Amino acid sequence: MRGISRFDYNRSYGYLARYYTQEGVIQRLFSDSRYYGVESTDGARVAAQRWLADLARTVEPRPRFRQTSKRTKTGQVGVCLTYARGRTGKKYWLYSVSYRLDGKRHTKTFRVHHYPSKRAAFEAAVAFRQAMERQMQCERQQDLQRLFEGEDTEKTARQTPLGEGRQGRTACTL
Repeated sequence: MRGISRFDYNRSYGYLARYYTQEGVIQRLFSDSRYYGVESTDGARVAAQRWLADLARTVEPRPRFRQTSKRTKTGQVGVCLTYARGRTGKKYWLYSVSYRLDGKRHTKTFRVHHYPSKRAAFEAAVAFRQAMERQMQCERQQDLQRLFEGEDTEKTARQTPLGEGRQGRTACTL
């Protein structure tokens, strides 16, 4: 589950739960010794999941996707300028946009020569990436909503075939 890590260090064993907000990170360690035998053999993990679900109901999460970055040549996360070769071997420039939906990576390209200018191709790529970021954020909110309803995400992931676990979701408005 996202936000929960197994913590085994020196004499401390348990699950470390982290929740990311606009102000910073809220974290708490759920020790195995304290939650041993509570409701299941994995009481600390269950307690960490409940704590995260309670926080998600009351505290606004930090948006997971950054808009800009100094580490990219384009300055936009998920958008990069690259080139490809056509059938004749001629090189053409394109903006490649990467994003993740339903747990799968996707890429969409914007060929520079299909637009009036390089800047227009870049702006189209950035607009597409921002739309995909909104969709990824919706997916994240729906995952948290499922957690609110008490559905154990790990259990359903094991029970449903790949790709079927996300069907039937409601539309998200951002």
